[in-house]
Amino acid sequence: MSWIITGKEAGSLGLLDQYGDAAAAYSLRNLSLYNTDPVVRVRRDNDNSEADFTATEVSDGTLAAWVGAGNDGFVRTWYDQSGNARHAEQATMASQPQIVATGSLLTENGKASLSFNGTSNYLTAAAFSVQTTDISLVSVFKFNALTDFQTFISFGSFISSGFLFQRPDSDTYRYATNGGFTDYGSNLNTNQTLLELYDKSNGATEVFRNTVLTGQNSQSTAINGSNVFEIGRRADTSAQYTNMNAQEFILYPSNQSSNRVGIEANINAHYSIY
Repeated sequence: MSWIITGKEAGSLGLLDQYGDAAAAYSLRNLSLYNTDPVVRVRRDNDNSEADFTATEVSDGTLAAWVGAGNDGFVRTWYDQSGNARHAEQATMASQPQIVATGSLLTENGKASLSFNGTSNYLTAAAFSVQTTDISLVSVFKFNALTDFQTFISFGSFISSGFLFQRPDSDTYRYATNGGFTDYGSNLNTNQTLLELYDKSNGATEVFRNTVLTGQNSQSTAINGSNVFEIGRRADTSAQYTNMNAQEFILYPSNQSSNRVGIEANINAHYSIY
């Protein structure tokens, strides 16, 4: 990853500048103030050409202009900004989430967004090991349909040292790991959501939605081993896809609950969620 001081967003730091050491981090904005690398690789449908785009090029019209009026753009790679090169990719054209529709950038609340269709779209990062019992997951997304059992993030099989985060019914989120699961009441709707999960080594799992604690339990992760990280479906089955607009997913191999307020402030300053 390359860095230069640009003076952008004067007086503020990127999320990863303040709260670093992420295992994987995906966003359509720069998560570091000094990042100049591309954040996404896009395929346009008229000739299937591919090109990389920085966060600035995504937001300033460069991406949409390259895709072209009347054409659609699909994400081949969502680049990992953590510095670990755990890029989320999709080589199969029919399974690539969309970012440009008929020449216009897809947005949620005025910010660039990836659209997952709920039937075939997903991105996969090559298997990697978290090797920890503490994880934190920060997500910015919106459900486009309230279909049951939509899995928007998964890390391997929750039955064997992995986890998944899904929407199992009309009014809950589900966090599952070690073959068990817990549902968190959350007053679900189709609004843009900042959802955070903090799983601690003492077994206390907390879920926050838009700064509000929606539930906690005694389930622990004990994630050990090498697992595939997927966005948009459940990694150990192809049956649970998610119909959503996604903007940001960050996975920490540590408990970040002491940084929760700062993480929320950084994200809300950009996305204006709540």
